[in-house]
Amino acid sequence: MNDFFNFLVNILMLLVALIPYRKYIKRKSREIYEHPYYRPVNNIIAAGASIFVVVSYFIVAMLFWILKFKASEAGFYICVGATIPVIAFALFFYRINYMPKL
Repeated sequence: MNDFFNFLVNILMLLVALIPYRKYIKRKSREIYEHPYYRPVNNIIAAGASIFVVVSYFIVAMLFWILKFKASEAGFYICVGATIPVIAFALFFYRINYMPKL
């Protein structure tokens, strides 16, 4: 618990130390955002993260199906049905991070 408290204090000290550099950080972030490769790279990362979320959850669901439901038919549909909200979240995550060309 003491380590966690020290970690929080260090984060707070870091945020306070960055206050004088607000304008510089804002200017640099604007330069990164306006770079021509920012949008394609952001879209690729968002798509990759969404695919990773769905695939990893599906793998866990299949392991749960095999271990918990003993590979029964009803258990398969329960586990696959449980992936639907995760797929919806992944699509939403990709959509809010996708940046079309203006």
